[in-house]
Amino acid sequence: MKYSIKQEQDIVIIDVFGRVDSFTVAKMKEELHSLINAGKFNYILDLEGVEYLGSAALGVFIEAQEKARSYGGEVKLVASLNHHIFKEDKKIISKIFKTYITEQQALESFSHFQKRDIHKIEYPYIKMPQSEMIAEAILDELMRLLAADRRKLKDLIDNILEDKNEHKKKTGT
Repeated sequence: MKYSIKQEQDIVIIDVFGRVDSFTVAKMKEELHSLINAGKFNYILDLEGVEYLGSAALGVFIEAQEKARSYGGEVKLVASLNHHIFKEDKKIISKIFKTYITEQQALESFSHFQKRDIHKIEYPYIKMPQSEMIAEAILDELMRLLAADRRKLKDLIDNILEDKNEHKKKTGT
């Protein structure tokens, strides 16, 4: 099993590939616990690249769902319920998880998710350490604040120019 982690706003997206069984899922379980401890409660697990999903892996995903929900978050899956990995567990999965065909659909299903007009370049990694995820979240917030400050600065300049023009009209200069 391989997986990559990226973040879109406060939503952690984990793309999973290969066989996910009791031997390979332990590392991902630790990663999920670490992310939850870091205050990340909204997840998308993209399972389209999974060849086999064992019951131990499903148990880890269910545990992550329970923890995420206890903090007001949620785990959503990207994979058709007709995907061969869900053959035997289709009823259980549909009761516990919301499933989506695409990652974009899953993202947009989070009520607080806001589409961005700016094209964002994403850097693929096999694993993103927690410190890098925190740094990325801080950068996202700084960019949002900078955009808000630019609007405020533009409004301030517009007001100054308007006052200057009014002053010229009054004084005739």
